[in-house]
Amino acid sequence: MGGRRGLPPGLSRVVRGQAASIVARLLRADGERRGGASIKTLTLAPGLAAKKATHAVVCETLKHVPILEAVLEEAGVAIVDDDRAELGAGRSSDASPSPSGSGFSADDVDASAAPPLARSVAYVLAYECLFGAGLETADASAGRGDPAASSSRTASSSSSIASATARVESLAPSLRDSLRRVLRREKRATAEAFLRARPGGADAFAAPARSRHARVNPLRDGFTVERALASNALKRLGCEITPDPHVPNLLTFPPGTDLHAHAFVADGRLVLQGKASCLPCAALEPEPGWEVVDCCAAPGNKTTQLAACVGLEGVVHAFDADAKRLARLEAFARRAGAGAVVRARRADFLALDASAPEFRKVRAVLLDPSCSGSGTSATRGDGLVRFARAAFEAAGPRGAPKSEGDAFVKDEDATRSRVERLAEFQRKALRVALSFPAAERVVYSTCSVHAEENERVVAAVMPAARELGYELAAAIPSWPRRGWEGEGLEREDAAKVVRADPAEDDCEGFFVALFSRPTRVRELERAEEEEREEARRKGGTLSPGGARKRPREEGGKASRGDDVRAVKFTAKKKRGKRPGGPLFR
Repeated sequence: MGGRRGLPPGLSRVVRGQAASIVARLLRADGERRGGASIKTLTLAPGLAAKKATHAVVCETLKHVPILEAVLEEAGVAIVDDDRAELGAGRSSDASPSPSGSGFSADDVDASAAPPLARSVAYVLAYECLFGAGLETADASAGRGDPAASSSRTASSSSSIASATARVESLAPSLRDSLRRVLRREKRATAEAFLRARPGGADAFAAPARSRHARVNPLRDGFTVERALASNALKRLGCEITPDPHVPNLLTFPPGTDLHAHAFVADGRLVLQGKASCLPCAALEPEPGWEVVDCCAAPGNKTTQLAACVGLEGVVHAFDADAKRLARLEAFARRAGAGAVVRARRADFLALDASAPEFRKVRAVLLDPSCSGSGTSATRGDGLVRFARAAFEAAGPRGAPKSEGDAFVKDEDATRSRVERLAEFQRKALRVALSFPAAERVVYSTCSVHAEENERVVAAVMPAARELGYELAAAIPSWPRRGWEGEGLEREDAAKVVRADPAEDDCEGFFVALFSRPTRVRELERAEEEEREEARRKGGTLSPGGARKRPREEGGKASRGDDVRAVKFTAKKKRGKRPGGPLFR
């Protein structure tokens, strides 16, 4: 906003209103221990204007909450919690933020009565005044001749933000004096030094610049890595683009490369997917023509990656219990050209009958269940939310004042309890994933860094897995970082699982374990071959579905069409006879 962001005054008001709504929702969700949506999800939501500017204001405001809280209190600025200010008037507390602004009435910021400012609005405007792009007093003309404020609702919200902006601007000298006093009292030279000294401050300021990744999607016109790298559309980006050494069809771009509006992303030839998210499918290595299962599939990145591996002759059974998430998966699959491959179904995977006839040809299973998401917390901005929430709780107003350290201890206790509940679910889901009768490869993965959700889950399920004929196999042998010994797995097995370290591996935190039983597939194929031979001896054949059929009575021979189908099926079976992946070649 201001001159630095180059946004017109009307659009800057919209961005402030959006940012205030998102800050309020994030702090409210975290405070109620409900998790809530992430910063990234909310700031990239459909319908929001100036997403990049909104994202920046939200992140920076959250990062500065401890010092903003101290400065506002020092300056004597009255603040009321967002729920009491009825943020988003007429909407429930769980409603998504309005693209047009914070949604509270202009009466709430009547300068003559000097009512309390809604907390999120006070945070956003104080940040802009002290550390951001500044505030424009010209905002008092809110809504006039501004396309961003064309509707009556938008104009009303824009007007309320303009009134709050004018009030905070009038307080700017007092806020700056208060900032100097706070820093002197804390013996800190800068606001950053003040913030880094708070509990969790170092993590809040640690924002590693990771490479960007995009997956080449061969389902769109046979698109390949070679064609992508040779295209003018990518050359025009003017940056170095390299194939990833661990994941097939994955391209690596420099940090900060913005591909969201790229033509290849819009038409599905490139899929924006983090490298860590690609590791489970790279470990599973399903072959063309296979039937596979994606147990907890939405939103669909891994589902479409599986579809690209098995190709148009394969099948991906995709399950998710949430109807909205499943609809999003189906739309994503169509955009990626995987609509004919993906069979999406709304279902609770734990209640699935893996022995049902429809799954008798499933040869590979990917289970990436709900987890704590601790490996992606930096990308999601969870650390920033916790950091901001700790300062808010320490300041009150509910109950006796607490220290920021106490708030972090409470957060840690809540995290441990949640991880324990998740691990119980993950163990149950992994047992179901291992129960598909013809499966030869099963991958279990999480975006967690906690051993409770990773090595310990695998160790707890290993006895049951061995009874079914599974053993751990070395997942992605070229990957350098392996599992943690002493968390339930012996050294040999810990060396077979994959860990991605968010601080060291240029990707988010992830865990991958590969269960393999190639002998099971050979036994099933041998049984099928014996059944076919028995059918031939008796004068019939077996259809691809396993049902016996007699040759047509036409000179004692089957028709040409039947011969073609039989040849195709035999060739396919020969290709599938060798267990997939370099580990078994």
